[in-house]
Amino acid sequence: MSHSIHTTRGYILEVIPVGEADKDVIIATESHGILRMRLAGNRKITSKMRMHVERFAEVTVSMVEGRIWRVTGLSKNNSSPFWQHDVLITVMHRISKMIIKLHQGQQEDAHIVELFDLIIATDIKLILDHVSCFEIWCMISVLRIYGYWDDESFIIAEIINPDVLDYIEQHKKQLIAQINTALHDSQLVHTR
Repeated sequence: MSHSIHTTRGYILEVIPVGEADKDVIIATESHGILRMRLAGNRKITSKMRMHVERFAEVTVSMVEGRIWRVTGLSKNNSSPFWQHDVLITVMHRISKMIIKLHQGQQEDAHIVELFDLIIATDIKLILDHVSCFEIWCMISVLRIYGYWDDESFIIAEIINPDVLDYIEQHKKQLIAQINTALHDSQLVHTR
C-alpha cells in the first residue's frame, strides 16, 4: 500500500526523544496545522536529518500519514539571528509550550507559522529592549489564534512596533490579568 508524501514548511516547536534511536517532533506546518511526527533513527550518528532537528528551526518537512505521521525528509531553511539570543529562546519556549497545550486536534491552518514568520522578521533590538512586552504580545496573539482572546477588550496590532510595545508596557497589569483569565477560561491550562 503506497502513501502519498506531503511536503510543507513549518517550525519545530518541540523535540522529544523516543526509545533508543527515534525522536518525535511537534511541528507547526503551513498545510496541516500542528502535528506530532516520528523521525525514525534520527538519534543515530548516520542519520542525514540529525543536524536539522532543533527546536524553533524553520524547516521544510516531507511526511507520510499513517497510524502516526512519519517524517521522510527534513531540511532546515535559513537560520535567523533571532534564535541566537537565550532570552528570546526562553520566551519562545514558553510560548510554544502554550501553543501545544491550547492546540486541540488537527487544524489545517497556517496561523502559527505566520506568527513565527512575523516574530523572526521583527527588529531584534526592539524586542530585546522590551522582552516582557514582547512575550505578552506573543501570548495575546496565540490566544487570538485559538479564539480565547476577546477582541473587544484589547485590539492588538498585527505587527510588533514601538507603539504597540509602549502600549503594552503602560497596560501590562491589565493585560496580564486578561491573559490569565483567558487561560483559565480555556480549561486547558491551570493558572496559579
